[in-house]
Amino acid sequence: MLREIDLARLLDTGDPRTYWVGVVMPPAGFNFAIFGGFGYVPGNGTTTGARTRTTALVGPGWYTNPTGARDGVARELGHNFGRLHAPCGAVLSGFDVEFPNAGGLIGAPGHDVYSWWKGLTSSAPIVTSDVGDVMGYCQRPWASPYTYDAALRFRRAGGVVGASAQNSRHPVLIVQGSIENGRVTLDPAFTATTFPTQPESVGLYRLDGFDNLGRVLFSYAFAPALIDHAVSVGHFTFAIPLTDALRGSLTTLRVSSGTVSVERSSAMSAVALKQSATLSAARGVTLVRNAVGGLVATCTDRNSAGILVQEGSRGALLATNASSTATFTARSGSSISVQCSDGVRSATDTRRSP
Repeated sequence: MLREIDLARLLDTGDPRTYWVGVVMPPAGFNFAIFGGFGYVPGNGTTTGARTRTTALVGPGWYTNPTGARDGVARELGHNFGRLHAPCGAVLSGFDVEFPNAGGLIGAPGHDVYSWWKGLTSSAPIVTSDVGDVMGYCQRPWASPYTYDAALRFRRAGGVVGASAQNSRHPVLIVQGSIENGRVTLDPAFTATTFPTQPESVGLYRLDGFDNLGRVLFSYAFAPALIDHAVSVGHFTFAIPLTDALRGSLTTLRVSSGTVSVERSSAMSAVALKQSATLSAARGVTLVRNAVGGLVATCTDRNSAGILVQEGSRGALLATNASSTATFTARSGSSISVQCSDGVRSATDTRRSP
């Protein structure tokens, strides 16, 4: 879900500096969560691409701790601001070894100016120095000077990304996947118009793109994105500039590291690769209402390996799936864009929702 929310942020046409917080409510009967949220931990505040400004967490009204959801939002955004966990509460691993105060405490008194401003109190109550830091898991936390200053420096760096960045959207090939305990999952690729982006760090994994003669069209060494808590799981997302030459020649994607190699190959023939009209015509789409009023989009081509559904005028992501079918909601008469992928190459059909 975190990766899908991140894809929605990447496809959004708004300010790229915006942070996205996804909220999930556990189904009835769930009474415990090992982790209350996940967020990407980027290396610097100037980057606005994939895996930098997205979090997902349990929403309000579920925790027995009345401030659990509020604290979770602050903590997950703190991860997006480059912060690791403070060693307070049930933080088992991945905490900030440079945190200056024993037990993850804030170490200096603070003042609750917010409650005063909101009229909840008649003054700014003192927050004592033995309160846990917001990046830890002690209840009713507060921001230590250490966390506050570090987040402020990170945010100041991010502020230099101005409006000009919003004018640099280009056609790209989006390649996504995950690595869990060394096992690589490579999602179907799609095309979009957004900011070219690559993983922040060079690492032991490599993404290669080949033409039908086996010639290398691009090659990127990368390390998967850092996610708080997920010590054995990492995501990767590329938004590769899509030139006409690449659009017409790419047939195979491969992610590899050492003896591990996973690839996807296009099912289209060499002739069809040169004929975009033929490719588009080969990708039929059906769009119907289901029994509960939702919409079901289906890519009818037998080679379809993935589907991506967007709102037609704004491009907002409505659904994506590593199969030929996706279920979503939209108003009757809405413009719906359905992109069908054979794993590498894709074509788009635009319809009006019934």
